[in-house]
Amino acid sequence: MKGVWGKVLKVDLSNGTCSAETLPEKVYEQFLGGAGLAAYYMWKECPAGTTAFNPANRITFAGGPMTGLKQTGAAKWTAGAISPSINMNADTAATASWGIEMKETGYDAIVVYGRSPKPVYIVVDDGKAKIKDAKKGWGKDAYETEDGIKEAEGEDFEVVTIGQAGERGVRYACIQTRKKSFLGRSGLGAVMGSKLLKGIAVRGTQNPGWHDPKEADRLSKEINKRLAELDSMKPEWLQIK
Repeated sequence: MKGVWGKVLKVDLSNGTCSAETLPEKVYEQFLGGAGLAAYYMWKECPAGTTAFNPANRITFAGGPMTGLKQTGAAKWTAGAISPSINMNADTAATASWGIEMKETGYDAIVVYGRSPKPVYIVVDDGKAKIKDAKKGWGKDAYETEDGIKEAEGEDFEVVTIGQAGERGVRYACIQTRKKSFLGRSGLGAVMGSKLLKGIAVRGTQNPGWHDPKEADRLSKEINKRLAELDSMKPEWLQIK
């Protein structure tokens, strides 16, 4: 399948390890997109009865086959986990550049599980992953945390963070990036907080390749043109030839 790497990054916070896992193409076909990959890891690796704040809960950050393509809507990416607000599998989506940058690290998703013995953040730099100490950032709000991680790692990193609500397990806590885009549904900021995970920074230069980027670019321009001219009384205008 074009548009995917065929591998994900697995981060075990309990043991402090990072490893790559290869996925067969049929997984991408059966569990399509970022929400699909998140659902796959909950289904495959969370034992029955796993609750939101259990270390066994998987929180997955993922894009789909079109993430990073020059296409309207292709900046969308997803986080999914067992939600503390409804105590079942759930996902939430955001825009901005984090999902594109994550894809450019050479992974289709980052799957985090376990619970760190101390506050940490994850750094993924063009395929190389590390778990770093976040004691200085614990107790700070999400924006301050983003500033601190960028100061430590570099301004060209894209970063997701949580604030005090996530740290304290507020069941509707968000995850934010760039101080303007939010994973706002399902309380997944509290899942990060339960794992003592303060943020994830990503930077990459890699491109998975797409089937026909020129045609995708043409379609995107056509869609944007038609949307700009849209008359809601004439839905046939949206037909793409």
